[in-house]
Amino acid sequence: MAQKKATIIKVSDDKVSIGMEDGSFFDVSRKELDFTPKIGDDVSVFSSGNLVIVTKVDFVKEKVAHNEINNTDKPPYVQQNFSTPNADVVSQVPYNQNFEKKYDIEKIIYGIASVIALVFIVLVYRECDGSSYRADEKKEMKREIQMYVSAGEILSAYNGNEIAADAKYKGKRVAITGCVEDFFRGGDAGIISLANKISLNSCSWFSNGSVDAYFRDERQLKKAAQLRKGNKVMVQCTITNGSDNSVEADFCTITK
Repeated sequence: MAQKKATIIKVSDDKVSIGMEDGSFFDVSRKELDFTPKIGDDVSVFSSGNLVIVTKVDFVKEKVAHNEINNTDKPPYVQQNFSTPNADVVSQVPYNQNFEKKYDIEKIIYGIASVIALVFIVLVYRECDGSSYRADEKKEMKREIQMYVSAGEILSAYNGNEIAADAKYKGKRVAITGCVEDFFRGGDAGIISLANKISLNSCSWFSNGSVDAYFRDERQLKKAAQLRKGNKVMVQCTITNGSDNSVEADFCTITK
């Protein structure tokens, strides 16, 4: 019995046209086929005398039989063998050559997006936290002055009795007069050390310490940058802490 390769070239209601490799064709009845024919199907034609049998070619088995699948390359289909008690079943699994590359790109994009999102969250958090702090700072700077004192008076009060001085000054919004003794930075604040003013025309450093006035507002920092050691100045601050030789005053503004 001879076997030849052929292709279905036409399908009608009752017959199927089979094209041979040599260019010839013949018709067979659809009833004689044990499969549903489709145009383009590869078939095998077996003939013996006047007997002709047409069977559909199994794509993967034909390729394997002719060594046309190269496992080192990435073929359009990947062969998978499943051992069963009765037979070896060969299935066709579509293989996308761009799948691995696309997956790697998606991972990179996801990683970049995650970093951007994290940075955005941090910036928003810092901005919100900073806005809240600045709002409190501005509110404190606008508080009404509760008393007017000199740097020497506050220092003398804390040097004499810290408990009594805290009760009188701590948390109060106070206008303080004094002489600029020094400048330095502390975190995000600019700090001016004020010593006691002993006369209208001169400054003298108070022997028992100084009042450290903290400036955080940008406009107030610019004003502070214009001062020089020995200048007489009045500042409005909130007293936050004190000891026998140092008093801290925050949220300060320069009045004159």
